Parts: sequence; structure tokens; C-alpha cells
Amino acid sequence: MAMKQAERDAIDASEAAKEPMRQWLGKMQDADVSMPRSTEDVIGTMSDSQKAKLPEYTKDAYAAKVTLRGQKP
Repeated sequence: MAMKQAERDAIDASEAAKEPMRQWLGKMQDADVSMPRSTEDVIGTMSDSQKAKLPEYTKDAYAAKVTLRGQKP
């Protein structure tokens, strides 16, 4: 049975709606290389004084991951 144009359009629209999430997931996977989720979770439980002692690159990577998580579609 042939698919109607309306059904094809609905499928295309559904796939297009998923694209922002796919892009975000790709960015998260890239960010996970430098800071895995487990490390992010540990840093999230630290006090401010403990976080202040972290190397600058770690603080930057953590801040970037927190920002990226806030952009989840």
C-alpha cells in the first residue's frame, strides 16, 4: 500500500523535530571526552572551597558542561 503524502509529511516533520536533540547529544558526546559524566557528578557534589582548588582547565570544562546541559532541547 502506498504511503499518502500527508503521512510522508508527518514522518518528515517528526524526523526534523528530532534533529536539535541529535545535535545536542553529539555535542554532549564530544564534551564527555574531556569530562565524563562521572567526573561531572563528583565535581557537582564538591563544596565551593573544594571547587576553587581545582585546576582552571577542569573548572572551565565543568562550566562548559553545565552550560551545555542547560541547552538541552
